[in-house]
Amino acid sequence: MLILLLLTERIFRRIFNHPDFARRNIIAREIENVIDKLMAQSFKRDAFFDDLKYFYKALEDVAATIEEYDYKQHFLNSVYE
Repeated sequence: MLILLLLTERIFRRIFNHPDFARRNIIAREIENVIDKLMAQSFKRDAFFDDLKYFYKALEDVAATIEEYDYKQHFLNSVYE
């Protein structure tokens, strides 16, 4: 679950246009707390995503254009698959 949230949190923030999306969901918030603890010791989120910048930019650009909730859901399902 840690990796799943870590990989998708950025896309969720963009598609729902909510910068603290993960902090508003109780389960996601607790997982984020664990990730924060890991980052404080030896893990750097930016370094982890450095090789994935192009991929995330493409996903975020598409996510920013989706207005309807049904399409947002379909987009997220596609990303998960």
